Amino acid sequence: MWRPIYVPRERGLMIAELLGGKENRNTGSYNREDCRRWSERFAIPMSYPDPNVFRERAKNWATSPFDREELPARAFYAADASKRDLLDQALFEAAWVEGLDVNEPATIEWAAKRAGLDPAGLMTELAEPGPAEEARSALAEFERLQCPSVPTVVVSGRRFFGKDRVDWVADICRPGGLGSASSLQPDIVGDASNFQVYVLESGHGIPSLCNGESAWPGGTFATNNPFTPDVLVFNKNIQAFSWGYRNGYAIRFPPDYHPFAGGIVVGEDGPDERGARPSNNAPDAIHLGRQKPDGSPDYHGWPDRFGFLPSSQAVYNPIGGTSDDHCVPDSTNPPSGCTPGEPSEHSEI
Repeated sequence: MWRPIYVPRERGLMIAELLGGKENRNTGSYNREDCRRWSERFAIPMSYPDPNVFRERAKNWATSPFDREELPARAFYAADASKRDLLDQALFEAAWVEGLDVNEPATIEWAAKRAGLDPAGLMTELAEPGPAEEARSALAEFERLQCPSVPTVVVSGRRFFGKDRVDWVADICRPGGLGSASSLQPDIVGDASNFQVYVLESGHGIPSLCNGESAWPGGTFATNNPFTPDVLVFNKNIQAFSWGYRNGYAIRFPPDYHPFAGGIVVGEDGPDERGARPSNNAPDAIHLGRQKPDGSPDYHGWPDRFGFLPSSQAVYNPIGGTSDDHCVPDSTNPPSGCTPGEPSEHSEI
Protein backbone atom coordinates (compact mmCIF):
# COMPACT_ATOMS: atom_id res chain seq x y z
CA MET A 1 0.00 0.00 0.00
CA TRP A 2 1.43 3.37 -1.05
CA ARG A 3 1.27 6.11 1.62
CA PRO A 4 2.57 9.37 0.10
CA ILE A 5 3.55 12.00 2.68
CA TYR A 6 4.42 15.71 2.57
CA VAL A 7 6.70 18.13 4.47
CA PRO A 8 4.81 20.70 6.59
CA ARG A 9 6.24 24.16 5.92
CA GLU A 10 6.78 24.91 9.61
CA ARG A 11 9.15 21.95 9.78
CA GLY A 12 11.24 22.82 6.73
CA LEU A 13 11.48 21.75 3.10
CA MET A 14 13.71 18.67 3.31
CA ILE A 15 12.86 15.24 4.72
CA ALA A 16 15.92 15.61 6.97
CA GLU A 17 14.42 18.84 8.37
CA LEU A 18 11.06 17.11 8.82
CA LEU A 19 12.85 14.58 11.03
CA GLY A 20 14.63 17.25 13.04
CA GLY A 21 18.03 17.19 11.33
CA LYS A 22 19.98 18.66 8.44
CA GLU A 23 21.00 17.08 5.15
CA ASN A 24 24.79 16.91 4.94
CA ARG A 25 26.56 18.39 1.94
CA ASN A 26 27.36 15.01 0.38
CA THR A 27 23.81 13.66 0.41
CA GLY A 28 22.65 15.42 -2.75
CA SER A 29 25.52 14.19 -4.91
CA TYR A 30 25.12 10.66 -3.55
CA ASN A 31 21.38 10.67 -4.26
CA ARG A 32 22.02 11.66 -7.87
CA GLU A 33 24.57 8.86 -8.20
CA ASP A 34 22.32 6.32 -6.51
CA CYS A 35 19.25 7.27 -8.57
CA ARG A 36 21.24 6.84 -11.77
CA ARG A 37 22.51 3.43 -10.64
CA TRP A 38 19.04 2.33 -9.54
CA SER A 39 17.35 3.45 -12.77
CA GLU A 40 19.97 1.71 -14.91
CA ARG A 41 19.63 -1.54 -13.01
CA PHE A 42 15.86 -1.70 -13.39
CA ALA A 43 15.74 -0.03 -16.83
CA ILE A 44 13.62 2.86 -15.55
CA PRO A 45 13.85 6.14 -17.50
CA MET A 46 15.01 8.85 -15.13
CA SER A 47 16.73 12.24 -15.20
CA TYR A 48 17.86 13.78 -11.90
CA PRO A 49 17.29 17.58 -11.83
CA ASP A 50 20.22 19.94 -11.45
CA PRO A 51 20.65 21.25 -7.86
CA ASN A 52 19.97 24.80 -9.07
CA VAL A 53 16.52 23.72 -10.25
CA PHE A 54 15.68 22.56 -6.72
CA ARG A 55 16.82 25.86 -5.21
CA GLU A 56 14.66 27.89 -7.61
CA ARG A 57 11.61 25.74 -6.96
CA ALA A 58 12.09 26.04 -3.21
CA LYS A 59 11.41 29.78 -3.50
CA ASN A 60 7.98 29.00 -4.99
CA TRP A 61 7.21 26.35 -2.38
CA ALA A 62 7.70 28.92 0.36
CA THR A 63 4.71 30.93 -0.91
CA SER A 64 2.52 28.11 -2.21
CA PRO A 65 -0.88 27.49 -0.54
CA PHE A 66 0.21 23.86 -0.16
CA ASP A 67 3.16 22.43 1.73
CA ARG A 68 5.91 20.68 -0.18
CA GLU A 69 4.60 17.46 -1.80
CA GLU A 70 1.17 18.04 -0.24
CA LEU A 71 -0.47 18.65 -3.61
CA PRO A 72 0.60 15.33 -5.20
CA ALA A 73 -0.18 13.49 -1.95
CA ARG A 74 -3.71 14.92 -1.89
CA ALA A 75 -4.15 14.10 -5.57
CA PHE A 76 -3.17 10.48 -4.89
CA TYR A 77 -5.70 10.12 -2.06
CA ALA A 78 -8.39 11.94 -4.07
CA ALA A 79 -8.05 9.57 -7.02
CA ASP A 80 -10.18 6.47 -7.36
CA ALA A 81 -8.37 3.51 -5.76
CA SER A 82 -8.25 1.69 -9.10
CA LYS A 83 -6.38 4.63 -10.67
CA ARG A 84 -3.91 5.43 -7.92
CA ASP A 85 -1.10 3.28 -9.25
CA LEU A 86 -1.46 4.87 -12.69
CA LEU A 87 -1.44 8.35 -11.17
CA ASP A 88 1.61 7.50 -9.10
CA GLN A 89 3.43 6.33 -12.23
CA ALA A 90 2.40 9.48 -14.08
CA LEU A 91 3.64 11.70 -11.24
CA PHE A 92 6.96 9.84 -11.26
CA GLU A 93 7.23 10.37 -14.99
CA ALA A 94 6.38 14.06 -14.59
CA ALA A 95 9.07 14.62 -11.97
CA TRP A 96 11.87 12.31 -13.07
CA VAL A 97 11.46 12.06 -16.83
CA GLU A 98 9.79 15.29 -17.92
CA GLY A 99 11.49 17.43 -15.26
CA LEU A 100 8.24 19.00 -14.03
CA ASP A 101 7.52 20.23 -10.50
CA VAL A 102 4.83 18.04 -8.92
CA ASN A 103 4.03 20.88 -6.52
CA GLU A 104 2.48 22.83 -9.39
CA PRO A 105 -1.25 22.41 -10.21
CA ALA A 106 -0.45 22.23 -13.94
CA THR A 107 1.77 19.18 -13.30
CA ILE A 108 -0.99 17.44 -11.33
CA GLU A 109 -3.38 18.04 -14.22
CA TRP A 110 -0.77 16.69 -16.68
CA ALA A 111 -0.37 13.51 -14.61
CA ALA A 112 -4.12 13.11 -14.15
CA LYS A 113 -4.67 13.19 -17.89
CA ARG A 114 -1.82 10.71 -18.33
CA ALA A 115 -3.50 8.36 -15.84
CA GLY A 116 -6.89 8.57 -17.54
CA LEU A 117 -8.42 10.82 -14.89
CA ASP A 118 -10.39 14.03 -15.30
CA PRO A 119 -7.85 16.77 -14.43
CA ALA A 120 -10.43 19.36 -13.35
CA GLY A 121 -12.37 16.80 -11.35
CA LEU A 122 -9.23 15.62 -9.56
CA MET A 123 -8.24 19.19 -8.65
CA THR A 124 -11.70 19.71 -7.17
CA GLU A 125 -11.59 16.47 -5.19
CA LEU A 126 -8.14 17.05 -3.74
CA ALA A 127 -9.33 20.34 -2.23
CA GLU A 128 -11.89 18.44 -0.12
CA PRO A 129 -11.17 17.61 3.56
CA GLY A 130 -10.89 13.83 2.93
CA PRO A 131 -7.64 13.76 0.89
CA ALA A 132 -6.04 16.31 3.25
CA GLU A 133 -6.88 14.11 6.24
CA GLU A 134 -5.44 11.02 4.53
CA ALA A 135 -2.20 12.88 3.82
CA ARG A 136 -1.96 13.94 7.47
CA SER A 137 -2.70 10.38 8.57
CA ALA A 138 0.08 9.04 6.33
CA LEU A 139 2.55 11.53 7.79
CA ALA A 140 1.54 10.51 11.33
CA GLU A 141 2.05 6.87 10.45
CA PHE A 142 5.44 7.68 8.90
CA GLU A 143 6.52 9.17 12.21
CA ARG A 144 4.90 6.48 14.34
CA LEU A 145 6.83 3.78 12.46
CA GLN A 146 10.02 5.83 12.94
CA CYS A 147 10.84 5.83 9.24
CA PRO A 148 14.36 7.19 8.70
CA SER A 149 13.54 8.96 5.41
CA VAL A 150 11.94 8.27 2.03
CA PRO A 151 11.43 5.88 0.47
CA THR A 152 10.83 3.56 3.43
CA VAL A 153 9.01 0.25 2.99
CA VAL A 154 7.55 -1.38 6.08
CA VAL A 155 6.80 -5.11 5.93
CA SER A 156 5.29 -6.66 9.07
CA GLY A 157 6.84 -3.95 11.20
CA ARG A 158 10.30 -4.24 9.62
CA ARG A 159 11.69 -1.10 7.99
CA PHE A 160 13.61 -1.04 4.70
CA PHE A 161 14.93 2.36 3.73
CA GLY A 162 16.33 3.46 0.39
CA LYS A 163 16.41 2.27 -3.18
CA ASP A 164 19.27 -0.09 -2.34
CA ARG A 165 16.78 -2.14 -0.29
CA VAL A 166 14.46 -2.86 -3.21
CA ASP A 167 15.91 -6.36 -3.60
CA TRP A 168 15.44 -7.05 0.11
CA VAL A 169 11.82 -5.96 0.00
CA ALA A 170 11.11 -8.07 -3.08
CA ASP A 171 12.69 -11.05 -1.36
CA ILE A 172 10.80 -10.69 1.91
CA CYS A 173 7.48 -10.21 0.10
CA ARG A 174 7.73 -13.39 -1.90
CA PRO A 175 6.61 -16.65 -0.26
CA GLY A 176 9.15 -17.93 2.24
CA GLY A 177 11.48 -15.03 1.57
CA LEU A 178 14.07 -13.31 3.73
CA GLY A 179 13.47 -13.71 7.44
CA SER A 180 10.41 -15.93 7.13
CA ALA A 181 9.60 -18.43 9.84
CA SER A 182 11.04 -21.22 7.76
CA SER A 183 14.11 -21.28 5.57
CA LEU A 184 12.00 -23.15 3.00
CA GLN A 185 9.31 -21.38 1.04
CA PRO A 186 5.69 -22.24 1.82
CA ASP A 187 3.67 -23.69 -1.01
CA ILE A 188 0.79 -21.17 -0.85
CA VAL A 189 0.90 -17.96 -2.87
CA GLY A 190 -1.77 -15.25 -2.76
CA ASP A 191 -4.93 -15.06 -0.68
CA ALA A 192 -8.25 -16.85 -0.36
CA SER A 193 -9.73 -15.29 -3.49
CA ASN A 194 -6.63 -15.45 -5.67
CA PHE A 195 -4.33 -18.23 -4.64
CA GLN A 196 -1.91 -20.77 -5.99
CA VAL A 197 -0.60 -23.88 -4.28
CA TYR A 198 2.44 -25.60 -5.72
CA VAL A 199 2.89 -29.28 -4.89
CA LEU A 200 5.67 -31.61 -5.92
CA GLU A 201 3.85 -34.91 -6.35
CA SER A 202 6.00 -37.93 -5.65
CA GLY A 203 4.23 -40.95 -6.99
CA HIS A 204 1.31 -41.37 -4.60
CA GLY A 205 -1.36 -39.50 -6.53
CA ILE A 206 -2.67 -36.06 -5.61
CA PRO A 207 -5.00 -35.37 -3.92
CA SER A 208 -6.06 -38.94 -3.11
CA LEU A 209 -2.85 -39.39 -1.14
CA CYS A 210 -0.24 -36.81 -0.21
CA ASN A 211 3.48 -37.25 0.16
CA GLY A 212 3.06 -37.68 3.91
CA GLU A 213 0.93 -40.80 3.33
CA SER A 214 -2.16 -39.07 4.75
CA ALA A 215 -5.48 -38.92 2.94
CA TRP A 216 -6.54 -35.73 1.16
CA PRO A 217 -10.28 -35.16 1.73
CA GLY A 218 -12.36 -35.23 -1.40
CA GLY A 219 -9.53 -36.45 -3.57
CA THR A 220 -10.44 -37.79 -6.99
CA PHE A 221 -7.02 -38.44 -8.50
CA ALA A 222 -5.95 -42.03 -8.93
CA THR A 223 -2.76 -43.20 -7.26
CA ASN A 224 -1.33 -43.97 -10.70
CA ASN A 225 -1.16 -40.27 -11.59
CA PRO A 226 0.75 -40.18 -14.93
CA PHE A 227 2.58 -37.01 -13.92
CA THR A 228 5.01 -38.73 -11.56
CA PRO A 229 6.49 -36.82 -9.98
CA ASP A 230 5.43 -33.38 -11.11
CA VAL A 231 4.59 -29.85 -10.04
CA LEU A 232 0.87 -29.23 -9.71
CA VAL A 233 -0.75 -25.82 -9.44
CA PHE A 234 -3.98 -25.47 -7.47
CA ASN A 235 -5.69 -22.18 -8.38
CA LYS A 236 -9.39 -23.00 -8.22
CA ASN A 237 -8.56 -25.48 -10.95
CA ILE A 238 -5.89 -28.16 -10.74
CA GLN A 239 -3.29 -27.79 -13.45
CA ALA A 240 -0.10 -29.65 -14.19
CA PHE A 241 2.57 -26.93 -14.26
CA SER A 242 5.72 -28.92 -14.95
CA TRP A 243 6.62 -32.60 -14.89
CA GLY A 244 9.32 -35.14 -15.49
CA TYR A 245 11.23 -34.87 -12.19
CA ARG A 246 12.69 -37.62 -10.06
CA ASN A 247 12.21 -36.65 -6.40
CA GLY A 248 12.23 -32.90 -6.83
CA TYR A 249 13.00 -30.82 -3.77
CA ALA A 250 14.15 -27.31 -2.72
CA ILE A 251 11.47 -25.43 -4.67
CA ARG A 252 12.15 -21.74 -5.04
CA PHE A 253 9.99 -19.04 -6.63
CA PRO A 254 12.18 -16.42 -8.37
CA PRO A 255 11.22 -12.81 -7.51
CA ASP A 256 9.47 -10.64 -10.08
CA TYR A 257 12.64 -8.76 -11.04
CA HIS A 258 14.58 -11.97 -11.76
CA PRO A 259 15.01 -13.37 -15.30
CA PHE A 260 13.43 -16.62 -14.05
CA ALA A 261 10.27 -14.84 -12.80
CA GLY A 262 7.12 -16.83 -13.43
CA GLY A 263 8.92 -20.15 -13.18
CA ILE A 264 9.80 -22.59 -10.43
CA VAL A 265 13.38 -23.59 -9.66
CA VAL A 266 13.48 -27.25 -8.63
CA GLY A 267 16.43 -29.21 -7.28
CA GLU A 268 16.34 -32.88 -8.24
CA ASP A 269 17.94 -35.93 -6.67
CA GLY A 270 19.62 -38.01 -9.33
CA PRO A 271 18.09 -41.48 -9.84
CA ASP A 272 19.91 -44.29 -8.04
CA GLU A 273 20.08 -48.06 -7.78
CA ARG A 274 16.82 -48.24 -5.87
CA GLY A 275 13.33 -47.74 -7.22
CA ALA A 276 11.11 -48.88 -10.04
CA ARG A 277 13.63 -47.61 -12.61
CA PRO A 278 17.08 -48.17 -11.07
CA SER A 279 20.09 -46.53 -12.71
CA ASN A 280 23.74 -45.92 -12.01
CA ASN A 281 25.72 -42.64 -11.89
CA ALA A 282 22.74 -40.42 -12.77
CA PRO A 283 23.50 -36.77 -11.95
CA ASP A 284 21.68 -34.46 -9.55
CA ALA A 285 20.27 -31.41 -11.32
CA ILE A 286 18.60 -28.02 -10.97
CA HIS A 287 15.63 -27.35 -13.24
CA LEU A 288 13.64 -24.26 -14.20
CA GLY A 289 10.01 -25.27 -14.59
CA ARG A 290 7.73 -23.13 -16.73
CA GLN A 291 4.18 -23.90 -17.79
CA LYS A 292 3.82 -23.69 -21.57
CA PRO A 293 1.87 -20.77 -23.12
CA ASP A 294 -0.98 -23.13 -23.98
CA GLY A 295 -1.32 -24.14 -20.31
CA SER A 296 0.24 -27.58 -20.67
CA PRO A 297 3.16 -28.63 -18.43
CA ASP A 298 6.74 -28.56 -19.63
CA TYR A 299 8.60 -31.89 -19.47
CA HIS A 300 11.92 -32.37 -17.69
CA GLY A 301 12.93 -35.82 -18.83
CA TRP A 302 12.34 -38.38 -16.11
CA PRO A 303 12.41 -41.26 -16.78
CA ASP A 304 13.46 -40.86 -20.44
CA ARG A 305 16.56 -38.79 -19.88
CA PHE A 306 18.81 -37.38 -17.20
CA GLY A 307 19.20 -33.71 -18.07
CA PHE A 308 19.71 -33.77 -21.84
CA LEU A 309 21.24 -37.29 -21.91
CA PRO A 310 19.08 -40.33 -22.74
CA SER A 311 18.63 -42.62 -19.77
CA SER A 312 19.22 -45.59 -22.10
CA GLN A 313 22.96 -44.85 -22.24
CA ALA A 314 25.04 -47.75 -20.97
CA VAL A 315 26.70 -45.56 -18.35
CA TYR A 316 23.38 -45.48 -16.51
CA ASN A 317 22.84 -49.26 -16.54
CA PRO A 318 22.16 -50.42 -12.96
CA ILE A 319 24.69 -52.68 -11.33
CA GLY A 320 22.64 -53.32 -8.21
CA GLY A 321 23.95 -53.14 -4.67
CA THR A 322 23.32 -54.35 -1.16
CA SER A 323 21.09 -51.35 -0.45
CA ASP A 324 18.54 -52.50 -3.03
CA ASP A 325 15.30 -53.54 -1.38
CA HIS A 326 15.19 -56.95 -3.09
CA CYS A 327 18.88 -57.72 -2.95
CA VAL A 328 19.95 -61.03 -1.44
CA PRO A 329 23.55 -60.27 -0.42
CA ASP A 330 26.24 -62.33 -2.18
CA SER A 331 29.77 -60.98 -1.73
CA THR A 332 31.11 -63.41 -4.35
CA ASN A 333 29.16 -61.64 -7.12
CA PRO A 334 30.73 -58.22 -7.71
CA PRO A 335 30.03 -55.47 -8.46
CA SER A 336 26.39 -55.72 -7.36
CA GLY A 337 27.04 -57.85 -4.27
CA CYS A 338 23.65 -59.50 -4.81
CA THR A 339 22.59 -62.99 -5.81
CA PRO A 340 22.48 -63.15 -9.62
CA GLY A 341 19.03 -62.59 -11.10
CA GLU A 342 17.55 -60.92 -8.05
CA PRO A 343 15.09 -58.23 -9.10
CA SER A 344 16.18 -54.70 -8.25
CA GLU A 345 12.89 -52.93 -8.17
CA HIS A 346 10.63 -51.15 -5.74
CA SER A 347 7.02 -50.06 -5.72
CA GLU A 348 7.85 -46.41 -5.19
CA ILE A 349 10.21 -43.90 -6.71
